[in-house]
Amino acid sequence: ARGATRFGPRSPPPSAPSKPAEVPPELAAMLETLRENARAQQRTDEAIETVVMTDVLFGALVICAGQSNMAGMDESLTFTPAVTKVFGKDRVIVVKNANSGQSIRSWAKTNHEDPPPTRGRVPKVRGELYDPLIKKVKMAIEGERLKTVTLVWMQGESDLNNTAYDAYFKELLEQLQRDLSFKETNIVIGRISDAGLDNPKRLAGRLNIRKVQKTFAEAHPRGAWVDTDDLNDREVEGKVIHDLHYTKEGYRKLGMRFAEKAIRLIKRLATEKE
Repeated sequence: ARGATRFGPRSPPPSAPSKPAEVPPELAAMLETLRENARAQQRTDEAIETVVMTDVLFGALVICAGQSNMAGMDESLTFTPAVTKVFGKDRVIVVKNANSGQSIRSWAKTNHEDPPPTRGRVPKVRGELYDPLIKKVKMAIEGERLKTVTLVWMQGESDLNNTAYDAYFKELLEQLQRDLSFKETNIVIGRISDAGLDNPKRLAGRLNIRKVQKTFAEAHPRGAWVDTDDLNDREVEGKVIHDLHYTKEGYRKLGMRFAEKAIRLIKRLATEKE
C-alpha cells in the first residue's frame, strides 16, 4: 500500500528537541544555596560520626553472659562483626562467659528471697559463677582505658520459681559496676522466649520472668531488651513447636539483635559525654 514499507507505516519526521525552560536567576541561586547547605550538613554529620567512633568510644567493653541460649550464640558469627564494623576492631573488647542450666543466683552473691529457696536451681555457693566471669573480664581489659561498658544478658529459664529475679539482677549489675569502677553500665537483656507458654505447668513463673526482664530493661536509663519469641520455632512432624533452645538461624539473629541494641546504647552514652 502507498505510504508503507515492509516494516510498517512510515513514522512522522522527528521533531526538534524541546528547549528546557529557563530558571529565573533568583530561583537558581536559591536552589544552589539549598544544595550547598545540604552538602555542608552531610560533611558535618560525617565529621561528627568520625569523632564519635574514633575518640569518644575508645575502649568499649561488652560482656556477654547467661545460660544455655547465650552459650549457643556464637558471638563471632554476627554479634562481634556487627559491633566492630561500627566502632573498629581495636576499640571493642567482647568477653563471653556462659553456663548452661544456671539460675541467676549463681551470679548474684546475696540471697534476696524470704524464706531462702530450697527447691529449684539453688547453688551451694551463691555467686559461684561471678568470680570466673569477672576474672575473665579483667584479664581481657588489662591495660585498657574503658569508655563504655555493656552487659548483654541471656538467662532466666532456670529461675521460673524465683520471686526476686529483679533484685538479683540489680545486684549482679552493681557487682560489675563496683569491680570495674564503672557506674554508667549499659544493659541489653534477652527476654526468655515463648517456650512453654502453651503449657500450664510453671506458666506463672515463665510469665513473671518475661515481665520482670522487660520491665527492668525499660526502666533502666541505659537499658534495652530483645524479643526472642521467633528464634526457637522448629517444625516437627508438620507441626511448629516453640523449643527451649533456638535454631541455628535463630542464634545468628539473636547476635544481630543484641548488636543493634548494644550499638545504639554505646552511641547514646557517647553523645551524653560530648
